[in-house]
Amino acid sequence: MTDTDYRVGTFAPDILFIEEGHVRMWLLLGARKAILVDTGFGRGELAPLVRRLAGDRQLRVVLTHGDGDHTGAVEQFERVAAHPAEFDYLAARGGLPRGIDPLWEGTVLDLGAARYEVLLIPGHTPGSIALHDPARGVLIAGDSVQRGPIFMFGQGRNMTAWVASMKRLAEARRELGEAAFAHILSAHHDLVLDGSIFADLIAGGEAWLAGELSGEDPGTDRPCRLYRAPGVAFFAP
Repeated sequence: MTDTDYRVGTFAPDILFIEEGHVRMWLLLGARKAILVDTGFGRGELAPLVRRLAGDRQLRVVLTHGDGDHTGAVEQFERVAAHPAEFDYLAARGGLPRGIDPLWEGTVLDLGAARYEVLLIPGHTPGSIALHDPARGVLIAGDSVQRGPIFMFGQGRNMTAWVASMKRLAEARRELGEAAFAHILSAHHDLVLDGSIFADLIAGGEAWLAGELSGEDPGTDRPCRLYRAPGVAFFAP
């Protein structure tokens, strides 16, 4: 697989997406800096493609979380950044990247016209993060905000924490206004969602916690069940 096996598209002139199979990365472009959000499966030559797209901009690589379909190409880059709450999970999955920097809650990644704040949203994994630019209404949240199925089984997954994280985002939407969450850029399935999804995610997670969802065969060899709720689905115990 080469960099030509990736699919590149445009959400906005300064926001590109790169798809590798069923996972999607995001490349955020500023005047002099660029941020790559996640690194996919790592089956192809991602780094040369990203550097070509970013041009002479200074590149920073940010991981929303440590799942293999988001961290596969980390070794193609000199350094990556993730929340320290994810370090143990990354280590358990095969070792920390050789050059990893802490990315703390509240850090603002300034690209000039866009400023992305780091939000810690644990649950899908312990150190899952989102990048939020309320002025432009953009949220990038890895796997945590999507229609699913969202993986909620195995090491590090916690539905109670995830529901609390979704409530945090929903409350921020109430405080800041719907426009602040107008464009949720997804890593799987739908390219773009909006903040109205939070109500479905919270209701679905609470229904699972209450034992109100009936699991079905997931159709794979995964050690879990598939749970469906209006607007969302989970792979969960």
